[in-house]
Amino acid sequence: MIYAYELVLRFDPQDYDSVQASLLELDVLTFQEGESAKDSDGNIVLINENSLIKIASEDRLDLEKVLAELTQNSPHIHASIEEITTDFNQAWKEFSNPILVSDNILIQPSWLEFQTRRKIEIVLDPGLAFGSGSHETTLLCMRKLEEMVANAKIESVLDVGCGSGILSILAAKLGVSSVMGIDNDDLAIVASNENTTRNGISNIHFSTMSLDNITHRFDLVVANIISSVLDTLMPDIKGKLKPNGILILSGLLKEEIPEFKNKHGLEDFEEVVIGDWGLIVSGEINRKERKGGTKKGGGWG
Repeated sequence: MIYAYELVLRFDPQDYDSVQASLLELDVLTFQEGESAKDSDGNIVLINENSLIKIASEDRLDLEKVLAELTQNSPHIHASIEEITTDFNQAWKEFSNPILVSDNILIQPSWLEFQTRRKIEIVLDPGLAFGSGSHETTLLCMRKLEEMVANAKIESVLDVGCGSGILSILAAKLGVSSVMGIDNDDLAIVASNENTTRNGISNIHFSTMSLDNITHRFDLVVANIISSVLDTLMPDIKGKLKPNGILILSGLLKEEIPEFKNKHGLEDFEEVVIGDWGLIVSGEINRKERKGGTKKGGGWG
């Protein structure tokens, strides 16, 4: 997709949550947060992730309206509207490499040939959706999802904020019989369905349905979304979990975890950190016995 303009917002990192909240009130989806570059090993690293947001559009007037609203509530934002001709869907591919998630799981960009093989291989093209597998929060969720499915009876999974569909696809490939992914971005649903087809999977339902319209509960709910949105959605997310079900949450900076756990009654649950990012996992269902005993956990029911 080729956009004509982008609104570039720069601000102090401490204002990140308030800027995101203002964008959510305006029903504006961020196109890019931070800037990407290659490190010395050829991996993608994010720069200014909490102090830069870009919003793309074909219509400059739309961006001017968004900017006018934002500056009323957040006067310290430094903003510019720039003309662009980049095909982002192609340009970011130069940074992409196969990603070895674990000993068993490999993510393979759809435009590259397999150089190595693993038990579970996910062929992926994120398109304009979040979730290439390279971000720490996605890696955390994938590894924990693999662990939970291996050690508990999980027949249904809800993926909140499915992005490219990567977590839903992994759940299906791990053997979960019923998987649902939801996202409020139409482009994410398109990307998720295309990636499902690439991987030959048919038992995933993707939708823009809101959480409050979902009437059934799941053995495991995973949500990898920005912390401000995650915080708002927590009551609804909890409501979609079966009694003693498993909840996997990410999108949290490691310094946000203590306050988040305390606010939502998750003090006793496990946390895992990679770099600046963290994951919280709570609840256990029908956990199988491991060598040396049974690992215990908590839930809400």
